[in-house]
Amino acid sequence: MFCLVAGGTTEGIQSLLGEDVSLGDLLRDVVGGGITLSWFAPSAKNLSRGARRTVRSLSAFSLLVACLPLLAALCDEGIARARFPLLFDSETPFERSRWEGGARISVDRSIAFHGEASLRVEMDTSLYSGITLVHFPRNWRGYRFLVLEVFTPSPEGLEVTCRIHDRQHEEGEQRYEDRFNKNFHLRPGWNCIRIDLDEVTRAPVGRTMDLGEIREVGLFASRLPVPRTIFVDYVRLE
Repeated sequence: MFCLVAGGTTEGIQSLLGEDVSLGDLLRDVVGGGITLSWFAPSAKNLSRGARRTVRSLSAFSLLVACLPLLAALCDEGIARARFPLLFDSETPFERSRWEGGARISVDRSIAFHGEASLRVEMDTSLYSGITLVHFPRNWRGYRFLVLEVFTPSPEGLEVTCRIHDRQHEEGEQRYEDRFNKNFHLRPGWNCIRIDLDEVTRAPVGRTMDLGEIREVGLFASRLPVPRTIFVDYVRLE
């Protein structure tokens, strides 16, 4: 109960300060308290052997469940390193977690450029709606192009923007002119977006982008009049 109240209070304070509130963090607080009480607290010795075994089993199971996201992330990181310079193609279990963003995303097996699935991206009419690739090997030195295959099912064209930034941009003022930004017109069907990495290195004003410390790749649309859906597949370096 102490961990529940203290954890809930901490999350409430974070909410008042404008930070993200995480139910997962609260549950991990409780799991940590349960493990401490059932395995290390002197009072646990007062329980019967059967009761002690039960609460310890429950706490161990809770710990395993709490660690599943970490285990999945470690597994996907190993897969990403092994398949590099392939950055994404929806063919392994945890690749969806490499993406973040305001758009609704899911793995779709009805359409694919490479393999059997692609990432379905449902963009809304907000000011900026799209996705950001945030988990991938950071060192892109020695490669010439970033390539994305993007499908739009609508008969109308669609304007999207690709943005790329490095660690210096992320840790600095994050100015627009300090990153790579380029617009692309998507035609109905599959479109190959091929970005010259030499152009990426020259994009920041007054400096050179560090291809050894790339942090994010974003793809988004601005002020859509109606919601639109695109599919992203086979993101790679060449």
